[in-house]
Amino acid sequence: MSYVFWDNQNRITLIHNAPEKLSDDVKEQGLEVNANDIPDREQREGKRAVRYIDPDTGDMWVEYEDRPLTPEEKTQQ
Repeated sequence: MSYVFWDNQNRITLIHNAPEKLSDDVKEQGLEVNANDIPDREQREGKRAVRYIDPDTGDMWVEYEDRPLTPEEKTQQ
């Protein structure tokens, strides 16, 4: 099991894989999830993968946002 924490836009900001080390106060701020349910992120050129969560249902997904190309990506074009 893991605990996930998110910001006010429901973007996952932290995945904690050792919940036994968390205090009860900290656990109350997150949600316990099965580590296998955390979606993988793909590498996409010019995109940043951002994980999201619906705190009411525990559903998680990935959205891809535009980002500036790295110098290496620019030279490959």
